[in-house]
Amino acid sequence: MAALGAAVDIIMDARWLVETEIKSSGTLTFYRGALVSIALGTGTAKLSPADGDEFYGICLEPKSAVSGTLIRVAIRGLFLIANTAFTDANLNKLFAQAGGGTDNPADLILQTTGTAGAAGRLVAVKTSGTSGWLDISDRSTVANA
Repeated sequence: MAALGAAVDIIMDARWLVETEIKSSGTLTFYRGALVSIALGTGTAKLSPADGDEFYGICLEPKSAVSGTLIRVAIRGLFLIANTAFTDANLNKLFAQAGGGTDNPADLILQTTGTAGAAGRLVAVKTSGTSGWLDISDRSTVANA
C-alpha cells in the first residue's frame, strides 16, 4: 500500500478513547486515520517511522502542519481498521508499522524484528482478511505465555 493521500474512514469505540496532542516534527499533512509515530530523540510526531521510532497513536483530525504544530492523536482505544492481514489466524497478535513504513493503517503487519514498536493487538476480526478491531491500548507482549 502507499502513504495516505486522503483521510480514511475510521470507526472507533469512544468508550475507550484517550486522546492527546503532540507537536509535528516538520511540514507534514496528517490525515484523519493516519498512523502517527514518535520520532526518536525529538519526541515529535511523524508519519513514516524509522528504526527506533515508536508508534504513538491514530490521527483524529486532518491537519496540514509545520514543525511544532499540535496534532490531535488517539493514544488509547479500539479502532475498526481495514487490513488484509487481519485474519482469524492472527487474532490476539500484535501489529506494527514496518520500519520505513507508511501512515496507512492498511500497511500494518505482524510485529517482528525490524518493525517500529507495536501499534496494537488484533482483538476481534470482523471479516477475515478484510477488517478487524485493533486495540491500540494493548501493545505489550505477554511473558511466560
